[in-house]
Amino acid sequence: MVNPSKIHFESICEKEKIIISEHITTNNEYRKYYSLKTINSVSSCYGLPILSSRNKILGIIYSHCSQNSLMTDNEYELLEMAATICSISIEKNIKEQELNYIASYDCLTNIWNRRAFYRQINKSIKDIKFKNKYIIIFYVDIDKFKMINDQHGHRFGDRVLKKIRIKIKTI
Repeated sequence: MVNPSKIHFESICEKEKIIISEHITTNNEYRKYYSLKTINSVSSCYGLPILSSRNKILGIIYSHCSQNSLMTDNEYELLEMAATICSISIEKNIKEQELNYIASYDCLTNIWNRRAFYRQINKSIKDIKFKNKYIIIFYVDIDKFKMINDQHGHRFGDRVLKKIRIKIKTI
């Protein structure tokens, strides 16, 4: 069975604008899906993209109706407001995830920083007490790393750290 939402999503993503089908059996975009009306009892459909502040599509809001109907100005305004609220919420969530990542991972090696490491250790210790689990800590000390940085420069030292990270990940 074909999903009418999928058809609208593809149309809206291509055109980055609202798609209105007051009567799907007369809309060319639905020409090969005319049977949807009888299969899914959908006669009219409205889809509005949820756009980011940079005009990228984050998602879509739909309104399907079993009768042929024209959207009123108030309904359209409500759909626009809902899309704006969704956009703000989605972008806020994305930014919070980005900030959490930046606050928890070292930008050079892409592994936990000290704060995230201690947070994970404390969580693991609690798990040991309540779930009868074990912790294994793998500690790596790079001998004379300061000398590597002093003699060959920080860019070379950064490359050494990245290589060591790759080696540890494959163990």
